[in-house]
Amino acid sequence: MSTGLWILIYILHCILTKWIISWGGAAYIQGWKTWFFFSSSQSEEWSKDQVIMMAWFFWIGFSILFLIGLFNPEFRFYKLKNSL
Repeated sequence: MSTGLWILIYILHCILTKWIISWGGAAYIQGWKTWFFFSSSQSEEWSKDQVIMMAWFFWIGFSILFLIGLFNPEFRFYKLKNSL
């Protein structure tokens, strides 16, 4: 995976997460729609604040993964997929 594609994926993830956290996305996806974003069986029962909290956790986690993949390309997704 090229560095440009890696950065593009991160930017798209940041925009989606920012929408959930700040721009009213949590209220919109609250309920059954959270399953599409978080893939958890109990995510349908989450309140708006819980959806925002999980978005923060995913944003922080993916930011760490992004930095690792940015400086060490061998840790990007395609290597994880090919090693399984």
